[in-house]
Amino acid sequence: MCATNIPNVFRELKKLKDFKLKLHVDETVTPVAQRMYGVPYSLREKVTKKIEELESLDIIEPVYSPSQWISPVSVVPKPDSDIELDSESRDITTFVTHAGLYRYKRLMFGINAAPELYQHIISQIFHDIEGVESISDDIVVHGTTKEEHDQSARYIPDLATISEPLRKLVRKSVTFVWGRKQHESFEKLKDCLANASVLGHFSLNAKKTTVVTDANNVGLAAILIQEDSSGQSKVISYASRSLSDVERRYPTTEKEALAVVWGCDKFKLYLVGIPFDLVTDPKPLEAIYGPKSKPNARIERWIMKLMPYSPV
Repeated sequence: MCATNIPNVFRELKKLKDFKLKLHVDETVTPVAQRMYGVPYSLREKVTKKIEELESLDIIEPVYSPSQWISPVSVVPKPDSDIELDSESRDITTFVTHAGLYRYKRLMFGINAAPELYQHIISQIFHDIEGVESISDDIVVHGTTKEEHDQSARYIPDLATISEPLRKLVRKSVTFVWGRKQHESFEKLKDCLANASVLGHFSLNAKKTTVVTDANNVGLAAILIQEDSSGQSKVISYASRSLSDVERRYPTTEKEALAVVWGCDKFKLYLVGIPFDLVTDPKPLEAIYGPKSKPNARIERWIMKLMPYSPV
């Protein structure tokens, strides 16, 4: 079921926002306008439908003016390009069909520099994201441990909870059965990726900094938020991870406490040395960190870990 749904993972064909690629053409090369290849009558309807599909997806556009570069149609490439071409670089992609002249609006197969250009652009986009690498047309999220791998996928709020039904399938001694919960989890992750929140930049001059933490039976979550001088709040970073088998046996109060400790440690680079608001479930924490509490050794270690921070 999962494999058959892969071609339809995303509902829309996206492109890089606010970016247009300019192709550099050797001006000493003489442009070539080739004649149209004859399209068999039995295939013309299919070719016409493919042209209409590519045009509706904003992959190609009709050409109404003379073009120095014209190529015949042999095979129409699949519509999977996602880098928009600068208008001045589109003429070289012009092709002729029985339905007229068209040219590509996106980087397409056949451009000899396409692989290098694509790799360079994607590498620039992900260069400052830890645990993310681009290899050709694949984006790899990695880590030295399973926990680091989970943390690298930090742009989906509540990732650990949402993906729990899927992660169950890769555990030892678990039979792979794709059911309703797995399908719902998969669909939810698709929606989260397609509608990912735009993150803000951390500022030491922010009016207020807030850390929100939460825990449930399968994972921990933390959100770093800042409010600027105009009162506008912006999420700086999301973080989540799954609980280990041992941590899942912790009482609810300890899970909530662990979420606070882990959240502060996750955002340590931002939080040390500044006051910040801590938003979490207060009741379990009052029982643990209150003056009348008698914490166990594990809780005492967590209290020590929180000493560098200044929640208000």
